[in-house]
Amino acid sequence: MSCAARDAFSLIEVLVVTGLLSVIIIGLVLMFGQTQRAFKLGTTQVDVLESGRLVSEMMRRELSQMVPANVVNATNFLVEQSPPARYGPPLVPNQYVQDLAGSSFKRANRTQQLLFLTRNNQDWTSVGYLVGGTNNGIGSLYRFEYKTRPSFSPLLHTGFFDFDAANLYRFDLPSTNMSRLIEGVVHFRCLVYDTLGRQLTATSIVNNVSLQLDALGTDPKCAFYSNAVPASVELELGILEEKAAERARSIGDATARANFLAQQASKVHIFRWRVPVRNVDPSAYP
Repeated sequence: MSCAARDAFSLIEVLVVTGLLSVIIIGLVLMFGQTQRAFKLGTTQVDVLESGRLVSEMMRRELSQMVPANVVNATNFLVEQSPPARYGPPLVPNQYVQDLAGSSFKRANRTQQLLFLTRNNQDWTSVGYLVGGTNNGIGSLYRFEYKTRPSFSPLLHTGFFDFDAANLYRFDLPSTNMSRLIEGVVHFRCLVYDTLGRQLTATSIVNNVSLQLDALGTDPKCAFYSNAVPASVELELGILEEKAAERARSIGDATARANFLAQQASKVHIFRWRVPVRNVDPSAYP
């Protein structure tokens, strides 16, 4: 056997080296894929958390500045199911249940809308928040604002809100008084409390406050009139991650979409915060 023949690699050696290189390359590809997925997941979560924080800060600031109109029958604060039953069929309350991973408990996602008054010197501003476009179980949070002149009566601001909200729910047409804040919203809820920190329910008794169970029979519809406003409010906002929201929207069948959303509890980020109201009138509470 010649010297050149002895120095060459055998077929077995070539196959072994090729196999080892293949294992190394596959490992690197898998590691790169995992790193890329982790980066995308982290970016998505950061975007959702940042959006949620910005919205919560805005709402915290505005709700703390809520004021009573001190006008008989004027609505100072209103929270109710979204969309309200008074808008008529085919609108129905948006609610679906999600299974919590590793637990037998379930979370009921639902949407509400709220409206309140603020004042700057002699100018009244009507501010509202609602979730529109929820026909597929996922909506967008909108902010309503109607600034008025000093001569404007606060008795009228609910009419402007109702008109714009009905068009948004029915035709998905936001008015010039509305601005979209965040997408992927699956849960928006508001709870109200009195001066002693007790949650107001349908059986609570407060002067100039109307409390009645909504169509779902769970949270009360709360309307505060005259000199009454909540002592504090607690808000919950649930935002579904973008990829899960896009996949849900692509499912045409409503039942299949609901089943898919029921399994996405781990991809819903819940924000919860309580806001004390500065201008509460203690005389409204017995």
